[in-house]
Amino acid sequence: MPCNRAGFTQAARNLLGVGATLIPEMKNTVARTAFVSSTSSPINVWPLASGLLILALLWFEVINHLKAEWSLNPQYAYGWTVPFVALYLIWRRWFDRPTAAPPTSRLWPTAVIIFCALLFFPVRFVAEANPDWRLLSWALALIAVSVSILWIFLTGGWPWLRQFCFPVLFFLIAVPWPMHFEQVVTQNLMRAVTVINVSLLNVAGIPALQHGNVIEVGSGLIGIEEACSGVRSLQATLMISLFLGELYSLRSPAACFL
Repeated sequence: MPCNRAGFTQAARNLLGVGATLIPEMKNTVARTAFVSSTSSPINVWPLASGLLILALLWFEVINHLKAEWSLNPQYAYGWTVPFVALYLIWRRWFDRPTAAPPTSRLWPTAVIIFCALLFFPVRFVAEANPDWRLLSWALALIAVSVSILWIFLTGGWPWLRQFCFPVLFFLIAVPWPMHFEQVVTQNLMRAVTVINVSLLNVAGIPALQHGNVIEVGSGLIGIEEACSGVRSLQATLMISLFLGELYSLRSPAACFL
């Protein structure tokens, strides 16, 4: 029995010795872990959330101004899908975003944002009295795009600007074209349709002559209407092509071909 007690006593002392040596090591490990975790930079949630809220209000005003054109003009009915597609593209690019590198100098981006904010109110006031003036629609959209791009630049620098620039600019595809530019494009498309129809009629053995947007045949005159110009399909196809080019990450030549 004395031998067993001595053996148990020695084993207990050995265990206490091992524990005494392990406890300082554990303390050192915990201290190193706490020190490393404390060096990580915290995420500034409130500035990010406040900036997104201001941008949401700004874009709400722009969409509220454009909703009449999107609802009443069938040519721009696709505009209702553009904000959702732009948000999807931003969400898709968010997961592979580069590391943020905010600029060292924030003076000129902040000054431009303040200037755009001051310019937004008089433009919005004039647009309220002239909702069908498309140049004002472009002015509001460009102000919103400029403020968004500059805010992205202030938040993440050039890496984030290159990453999220296209989804923001994609919204401009939904802004109605200026009236003069739209008429020029429509008239040229109508003439092109007239030339194609006259050529096909002559190939088919039916004599036909072109008079502007009118085709003269033996039985009378055939007019090419604006709806036959294909301008609606052109704008919707342009939007879909840009979306597919971004979705499949096509390079510039392939995207232009699409």
